[in-house]
Amino acid sequence: MAIEVGTSIPAARVVRVLDQLVALYGRPQALRLDKGPELTARVFVDWCDRHDAWLVTCNEHRPHDALGRVPPLTYLARVTTRSESNYAWST
Repeated sequence: MAIEVGTSIPAARVVRVLDQLVALYGRPQALRLDKGPELTARVFVDWCDRHDAWLVTCNEHRPHDALGRVPPLTYLARVTTRSESNYAWST
């Protein structure tokens, strides 16, 4: 829908382009992101929060390959130390 070229594209620029696209085509049903710094910055996250349920879906429902095919909030709750586990850990 849009192409922005640059050596470093800040989150504010991404938000500006997205606002233009929403005005032209309407709100998207989904966004596909690569987790770059401009797409995890507060200004972008706030934009998503104001426009649709993307943030909830991304963090609570959509599995991520890098996290073992679980959503980030599920991954955060995983056992990380021996004292938290009910099972024996191999050493």
